[in-house]
Amino acid sequence: MALEEDQDSKTSQWEVSVTLSSNQPVIGTEIITTETKLVNSYHTIGAPPPPHSFVYTWYRHSIPCSVHRHKLATVQCTSCAKLNASIEKSYHCSSKCFSDAWNKHKKYHHWAANAARNNSTGNQQDVKKLRSSGSWPNLIDGSVLDENAIMVEEDNIWIKVGSSNTYVPTLYDCDFRLRLHSAAVDSSLGTRLSPDNIVVTDPVIKPSHPPRKMIRLQNTLNLNFNAQSSNDVVFSVLSYNILADSLSINAFGYCPKWALAWEYRQENLLEEIIKYDADILCLQEVQCDHFENFFEPELKKLGYSVMYKKKTGAGLFTAESEKSTNHGCATFYHSKLFKEIMKYELEFDKEASSVVNALEPRIRFKGSHRLTSKANTHIHWSKGHEDVTLFQVSAYSSFLHSDGVEEQWRKMNSQTSEPAFTFFSDKFFGTLDYIFYTDNSLIVESLLELVDRESIDNNGIPSPAWPSDHIALMASFRLRPPSHWGLSPPPFPLNPWHLVALN
Repeated sequence: MALEEDQDSKTSQWEVSVTLSSNQPVIGTEIITTETKLVNSYHTIGAPPPPHSFVYTWYRHSIPCSVHRHKLATVQCTSCAKLNASIEKSYHCSSKCFSDAWNKHKKYHHWAANAARNNSTGNQQDVKKLRSSGSWPNLIDGSVLDENAIMVEEDNIWIKVGSSNTYVPTLYDCDFRLRLHSAAVDSSLGTRLSPDNIVVTDPVIKPSHPPRKMIRLQNTLNLNFNAQSSNDVVFSVLSYNILADSLSINAFGYCPKWALAWEYRQENLLEEIIKYDADILCLQEVQCDHFENFFEPELKKLGYSVMYKKKTGAGLFTAESEKSTNHGCATFYHSKLFKEIMKYELEFDKEASSVVNALEPRIRFKGSHRLTSKANTHIHWSKGHEDVTLFQVSAYSSFLHSDGVEEQWRKMNSQTSEPAFTFFSDKFFGTLDYIFYTDNSLIVESLLELVDRESIDNNGIPSPAWPSDHIALMASFRLRPPSHWGLSPPPFPLNPWHLVALN
């Protein structure tokens, strides 16, 4: 008994002071305990503390089951998520729990649907969607938790996620608070010298790259045109290679695996695409199942129509060939501005095969690259065939002919009149992406600003902040008035390069 009282007095005599490098956790950014010290609880001068070490435990805040409040929620009703319903009733601790509660729970959907209609013009609650809804099986990193890994406090549940003086937040932590428990331990006796010091952080956020804005051009070549009319036709085009998931596996060792996970990248990609609000979206490397299950339904909600063309291949079927042909090009367009007049599906390999086969054997391989290199298309590029790029001219050269955009000039390659890079990995960086336009019928109004290497992780992309190995390009065009078409009007879209036409 005396020993316990003595230990209690020792524990109450000391307390741990902890300072974190940041109270705002960011996915992928290490949180460090910059200063941990043991101080006298009574703030009096006395004997120094005995030799000691510190122990740390990190927890992630989680949501309890709406039925069994002492249990961790691992599944979410997807109907509640779609209805933007209150989070309180949508979470359950197991599939069985959800099934047992279904008859009562489904009545809540009618109430939530009515509430959503009534609030359609107001601010709706931002519902946290657990990563268990959809393709993710649970919230606990795929591990089995024992009772010591969960801490329950009234309606709060905390899951143990780490036990060192640093912690790197992962995708599973996004939107949740972290909690650090620190204590001092007597080095010789192994007993606690202090109660737990508890620090609770702000909710974990996703890293985001610096916002990119549209740069309006002051083109000296177009100064003689009449004043612009409010009736002028202006539209914007976004081109973005989004890196198919099948091509990212094990390909980027410098990028954390959780940041390569499609569940993480798809949300970042969609958020970025929506933010640009382009009238035409030309997306490359769109995996077939991701097009059907994610991009098409999500972008249709925003008023986009779409045409999709899957990549085709030749030769024997192999796992590698399947990986390289399970994606394609998706061209989305605002249905209020454009309508589909004609649709062409052009396969460059097939169109050029007769010409390639007629070439001499010694130049057939190189010729195939030149004739099949590629409207929205995934253009061929490979080292040793740089001249192919010369056939694939660029809108970003307008930066070099415009005043007031000196900041963008340094991000350009003045010798080739193209961006310094649109692709950046640890093995290569350069320009692989372009936006084509017809000069006699269109004027480049503005361009999405370029990025420099300083704004991207030095190792390359993708990264936690950049969801693809390419950066997006975007241009805004103004239709030239008929008086400036020259000898003849622009060609009617009777060729495969024009996939959409003005309504």
